[in-house]
Amino acid sequence: MNDLPPNFLSLLDEARSESGLEPPCPAERLHTLQEQVRQALDFDLPAEYLHFLAITNGFNDFGLMVFAEISNYEPASGNSILGFLEANEEYRQRFPERIFFAEMGDDLLAYDLASQSFINQDRDPGGVNERYASFNDMLEATASLLLE
Repeated sequence: MNDLPPNFLSLLDEARSESGLEPPCPAERLHTLQEQVRQALDFDLPAEYLHFLAITNGFNDFGLMVFAEISNYEPASGNSILGFLEANEEYRQRFPERIFFAEMGDDLLAYDLASQSFINQDRDPGGVNERYASFNDMLEATASLLLE
C-alpha cells in the first residue's frame, strides 16, 4: 500500500475509518481486466492503477470516484462505483482520444492518448485543467484538493 501517494493514503485512511474500503481485486480478475482493456481500447492499464485496484477495488468517497474493475453497488451503504470499461464506454463516446479512470464533481481524470499524459479535464466542454506525469501524480494532486 505504501506505493500509493501520501495524500491519497490519508484519504484512504479517512474513508476506511468512516465507511470502510472496497475489498482488493483478485490478481486473476486484474489480469482479465487488462486483457479486456487491450481488446476493447487497445490500451495497457498503468501498473499504478492495477496496484490501486489490488488494494481497493474502486473508491467512492469525498466526491471522488475511482473506477473499479467492474461496476458494483453495496446495498447496505448505498455506495456504487462504476466499472472501468463501463465508464469508458460512456465517456469515450464524447472524448475518444482519452482513457478515463475517475470522476470528481465536474472533472474527469483521464489519460490523454495524444499528449501521452494523465489529465484532469472538465466534464463539459472537455478542456484540460491539469496534466500529470503518472497515475499516482494525478491521485496525489486530486487527494490534495480534497484534503484542503
